Amino acid sequence: MRATILVASVALLPSGARAAPQQSGPSLSPAGDVRQYVQMLARALSAPSASASQRSEAARRLVEVGTPAARQAITDGLRSDDRAVQAACADAIAASPSPDPAWIQPLASLLGRPATEPAARALARYDTNAAAYMPLVQYIQPRQPPNPSRQRVIVAMGGIVQKVVAQALVDRVGDPAEAADIRTAAEGALTQLSGQAAIGSDPAGWAQWFAIHNSRDGTAWRDQVVIEQHASLQYASDVAAQQLERLKVQVRTLLLDQYEHQTNADKLKVLLGYLNDPDPGIRDAGAQIVVVALGVGQAMNREIDQRLIELVGDASPSVRVDATAALAALADSNALDAFLIQLQIEKDPKVEVALIQAVARTRSDRGVPELERLLRDPSPEIAAAAADALRMLAPVIRQNPAEATQVSNDLMQVLRQRTGPPGQPDPQPGADTLRQSLVGALAPLAGANDPGQMLNLFSDLLNQAESRAVRESALGGLAALKEKGADIIAHELDPAAEPDPRVRAAAAGALKDVGSFGYANQLEQVSSNEHEVPAVREAAWQAFQALLPAGNAHELLDWANRFERNNQWKKQVAVLQVAIQKKQDPGSIANEQQTIGEIYLNHLNQPDQAISYLNDALNSLQNNNPNANVSRVVRPLMTAYLAAHRYSDAINFAQNQRKLDPARQENFFPVLRNTADQLVHSPRPEDQAAGISLINSALAMNPPLDETYQQQLRLLIPSTNAP
Repeated sequence: MRATILVASVALLPSGARAAPQQSGPSLSPAGDVRQYVQMLARALSAPSASASQRSEAARRLVEVGTPAARQAITDGLRSDDRAVQAACADAIAASPSPDPAWIQPLASLLGRPATEPAARALARYDTNAAAYMPLVQYIQPRQPPNPSRQRVIVAMGGIVQKVVAQALVDRVGDPAEAADIRTAAEGALTQLSGQAAIGSDPAGWAQWFAIHNSRDGTAWRDQVVIEQHASLQYASDVAAQQLERLKVQVRTLLLDQYEHQTNADKLKVLLGYLNDPDPGIRDAGAQIVVVALGVGQAMNREIDQRLIELVGDASPSVRVDATAALAALADSNALDAFLIQLQIEKDPKVEVALIQAVARTRSDRGVPELERLLRDPSPEIAAAAADALRMLAPVIRQNPAEATQVSNDLMQVLRQRTGPPGQPDPQPGADTLRQSLVGALAPLAGANDPGQMLNLFSDLLNQAESRAVRESALGGLAALKEKGADIIAHELDPAAEPDPRVRAAAAGALKDVGSFGYANQLEQVSSNEHEVPAVREAAWQAFQALLPAGNAHELLDWANRFERNNQWKKQVAVLQVAIQKKQDPGSIANEQQTIGEIYLNHLNQPDQAISYLNDALNSLQNNNPNANVSRVVRPLMTAYLAAHRYSDAINFAQNQRKLDPARQENFFPVLRNTADQLVHSPRPEDQAAGISLINSALAMNPPLDETYQQQLRLLIPSTNAP
């Protein structure tokens, strides 16, 4: 049926019928509290002005909500005198995976009335309850005058695997007095009930099939038929699911294509039409297209936002998931109430997780009480998602100390009750994942509780009985305690204490967050330890670098000298780059800038990087002391320009230096001459051309080089290129 609806929807696409938004009627947005939401849905169900799609949606939502008041609203709808309301309620029950048995009697009373067909389909959902299927068996018996709705009831009975139902259908197939359409409907129902597609329209075959199973009764009969039909039904279900998924992708592609071919003025109208469509597949695709549109910078309007908020409570779980995702992408704070109301009544785990994640993305602490409630949800997956959301909201929660303490206490309580005491994890399925999430949420809230208690908690969670992920999160909690937890973290850098290198790497990262330069020596030792795995060494080095700003200029220069003695040029540069930001004598800063530049030039073969630092060194010297001796910087800077093949910049630099002080020729000219000589004598024609160009540019400098220098350059030009 779903595939048929989608195909019909696709067929309408080329006509442009989807371009105009359908009217959605009263808002069905989850709002207020659950009681008010149910009352609103009940009013929408019975409102004379409600459209058929609005009434149907209200009924389906009431069935989904499932509170006593919601169930009573459906019961009242079934017993009402409004045929449309009766049909909407019966349709909603027929679509429910576990309908309330209290609806059986009012549904049975609808047989023989205008809502017979949806009532029969709804009764078929109670396939193990005789009170539901026996009225159907009685209804299809032959009678005078003929009952025109028998055929539709027979079709509905195909979903009831019960012996008495099969007997009634076999009787209809084998009764020559029955009309052809009745026999055909009974054959189809038997095929669905039994899974015996090969029997087809053979009355004798069906009679034989029933006779073979007749020795069994009650539950034994049903169990045998279910076993026989399982393979056929499973195959058919798998094929249908695959076809449906392909069809959904095709529909979404077609809808997106239609949307993208609209003018900017019409795009939002088309999108609103998708979101208002009676078919959940179209609404689902519409919500997904919102995310795509946002990704390319398309702005939404208030109508789109409001409709998405309404769809948070849609009867279709897939629509609820995608509408929630679209609102999260929109970062619409107005959707928070809808998320929280729907969370209180949601039964689908995938939707619950999507709603929890969306609450976290609102960055509002109004969702914290609901998330704390969900920590005790029976499903470990839901509880873990709630803990993950609290972790994301930790920066907001910490702004309210009382709330932060409360959340921290709740997390610790749930940790012990559901996953075991620290150091003694519960081995039950799902407990470890939940434990990881709980500890991950506790870590950023460590400072909100008693430091001694939190220190003991996270220390105990470093026990080797705990999972790697839990130990890593515990290190983050210790880092949040700053210097109180630093020694414990540092201890975990030792392979004897922590055998897992991934946890040791996390320990290095945690020390970075502690912010104390006192751990620099230990981190550097780890980063230089050849026996340590590369990932841990790199993590330790990154942590060491992160701590450098906490050191003073004297400490940093001491480290730079140590790295220089060991020819650890990259490490020396990393330290000096931080040192030049410290308050020092300008001359010292210039020296450090020059050292960085010369390391890049002479040891790391990165002349472009060298140019930047050598230029800074030259400017520092000239700006802070006009009489400073800059000759020591001129030569390496000229070397860097030429090594980087920035010949034009090299000539400009030489010309400026010649203008400032003719004596500086002695510093830059030897490098210029040697580079030109290497180029013109290179076997590569392109190098030879560059060398001649460099010489000619140097000869054209203004003010000019001294004649002695010019003559040396002219001698380098091959005779074939001499002027």
